[in-house]
This record gives sequence, C-alpha cells and structure tokens, in this order.
Amino acid sequence: MSANILIVGCGAIGGLFAAALSSVAKVTTLDANAEHVKAISSHGLRVIGTNPRVAQIEATSDPSALNGKTFDAVIFLIKSKMTAAALSQLKPVLSGNPLLATLQNGMGNAEILLSAPDATVVRGVTLFRARPLKFCGERVRLPP
Repeated sequence: MSANILIVGCGAIGGLFAAALSSVAKVTTLDANAEHVKAISSHGLRVIGTNPRVAQIEATSDPSALNGKTFDAVIFLIKSKMTAAALSQLKPVLSGNPLLATLQNGMGNAEILLSAPDATVVRGVTLFRARPLKFCGERVRLPP
C-alpha cells in the first residue's frame, strides 16, 4: 500500500513535489487558489521540461474537505506567514500523527509545526527551481 501524502501549497515548487511523489504515493494537495485547484482537478498537473508528465492528483482549496482523511506525511510548501493558519485548519487530519515536513523559506516554520501535539517534524531545503507557465495552470516548467 502506498503512502498518503498531503502537499500544502501547490504552486511551482509544491507542484513539482506533488507530481514527483504521485508516482510512488497517493498525493492530495491543498491550495488556497480555487481556480488553480479546479484546473488541477480537471486536467491534472502538467509538468514540462526534461521529464514531462501529467500527474493526476486530488486537489482542494477547502481544508474541511480533508476531514476524515489520514495522511502519512504533510509537506508544507506555502509562504511562511501562512504556516500557523494552515496548521490550525489542518488539525482534524493530524490525528493520525503524520510526519510534518517543511521545505519553506524563512525562519520559524519548524517551530510552528512543533506546536502540534506529539508532532514529528522534519525541516529541510530544496534546490529545485520552477515557475508556473500558466496561472491556475495545469503546468509547471522545469528550467533548463
């Protein structure tokens, strides 16, 4: 059985992670941009570049749509200033004690995630570069 992973923030970098992980896990994304989520749900998440692909992933802009689901890992790829609010909205899906991972720029993200009861938190950096080709887009472009 594959892992269930929630990606919080499906912009350029979140989209790359979601697409890459979708080949080995069940990936769900939570993104505040409802139009972007609709495009992903309708057309998949298209990545172009060296390894083009279309990832079929579940996407939502409504945190309450995740109630009743459990995740093995939750990866935060949103703006740092949004971390505390996102964590608060995700409390119902944290009951299974998923691994919380931050690959965000900025200081204090891991400390915010550690405020979740019994949290196991990992933090890291990513050297990926990407840019959305089309806002609300199904596409993320890998640079040459």
